Amino acid sequence: MEATTCSKKPRKVNQTLVAERLNVSVATVSKALRGMSDIGEETVRKVQMAAREIGYDRKTKNGIGDLANTECGFIGVLVNKSTYPASRGGYFEGLSKEAVARNMSLVSHYASKNECKYIIERSHQPWVIRNNAVKGLVLIHHWPEEIVNYLSKLFPCVSIMHQYDDPAVGYVGVDSSSAIGKLMDMLYEAGHRNIGFFGHNGAISWSRRRFAAYTESLCRLGLAVNSQSIVEVEQDYPEKGGLDWEKHFDYVASQIRAGVTAWMCPSDLAGHELYTGLTRRGFSVPRDVSITGFDSSSMESSIRLTSVKVRSVEMGVMALKMLLMDHSGYNMPRQVVKLDCDIALGETVAGLKT
Repeated sequence: MEATTCSKKPRKVNQTLVAERLNVSVATVSKALRGMSDIGEETVRKVQMAAREIGYDRKTKNGIGDLANTECGFIGVLVNKSTYPASRGGYFEGLSKEAVARNMSLVSHYASKNECKYIIERSHQPWVIRNNAVKGLVLIHHWPEEIVNYLSKLFPCVSIMHQYDDPAVGYVGVDSSSAIGKLMDMLYEAGHRNIGFFGHNGAISWSRRRFAAYTESLCRLGLAVNSQSIVEVEQDYPEKGGLDWEKHFDYVASQIRAGVTAWMCPSDLAGHELYTGLTRRGFSVPRDVSITGFDSSSMESSIRLTSVKVRSVEMGVMALKMLLMDHSGYNMPRQVVKLDCDIALGETVAGLKT
């Protein structure tokens, strides 16, 4: 006789299941999901995490919760506004384009560097985040690691350009090795052999990657890595505001006199600052020294930097696609997408004088 097996009917995912998981009352779960003020923030956080882990999407009288079960809904976009905007406009263009195609609405929230830490407090959160009504979060510009770790436990998260240690946070960025390699090849073909790196900031992930790509290219081309021609700047960069880099410019000037003929920069902001600092010291770019940037941003300047063009619109599109691949989010393996960059010819690279 064949044995027959039967399986238990899966339990309905509801607030009772959330309450049992946390050993709290259903009333507490209901209040926490509705953002009632008499429920502590830590309890709210635990309820939201448990609800997402079991796949529960609350349904409210105003219908916002129902959107979570359809192909429409809200996406939160968190922006650190203290950072120089660079490609931010392109990111939003791509996000908006994909959001329309997916019947999504973007809810953007701007915070200064000093305000970023408050996003974990309910009183500082946009309504859709506070009430657990977003499909996920897109992070633009650098956010503190501990804040990102906290948010990724509540919502699926994707970061544009900044890569975090948190394995739950997806990443859409650029192929730094390829982009820096293209610029380095251009300098090499122009005769440059003593190439420095200006503007390295070890606290920023994209700066570390571009610096690593610089040293990789030196090794690939058989050039020496000279620590004397590597200039690290303060960790406040690339925050907006006045950059007091005069001592760095003086040092670069001394290195040029010692034989450095070209400088790579990890951003156009650093490149333009270096150009300005050197011209004030009597150097002619590119006659006396060549400079390359990164990101080909439309900064106001008297010269167009030789740089690489970041595909910012495509990055915005890809970030939203990644976020919606599975909006159980943080249980997925880390998703990483790196887009290639194209050379943006400018006026700051010339052949080495013989």
